[in-house]
Amino acid sequence: FLGINFNVVTVTVTSLTIGLGITYSIHITHRFLEDMKNEKRIENAVRKTVRHTGTSIFGAAATTMAGFGTLILSTMPPISQFGEISTLSILYSFVLSVFVLPSMLYVWAERRERK
Repeated sequence: FLGINFNVVTVTVTSLTIGLGITYSIHITHRFLEDMKNEKRIENAVRKTVRHTGTSIFGAAATTMAGFGTLILSTMPPISQFGEISTLSILYSFVLSVFVLPSMLYVWAERRERK
């Protein structure tokens, strides 16, 4: 879709940066579980989790993306692709962890509360 060739380098980099996304998800999930103990409403727990942990994850993702993003300026195509794939993977990991995962946690907590 983006015109990026997948080769040994880009596939390896993608798998490594997906690992960062897993770390982001672990932070969000554990913070949500802590906030659920202190909050009476699920919405408040989700809001508090995204506000606090989401902000920290944004800082971590932004600095990591900036670091890898500089590689896009390389004149060597493999290095440029490495930077491009890394930056995009980290961006997608951040978006999924901070915007999609809390919605899924909300649904999970609501179903758990009903039982």
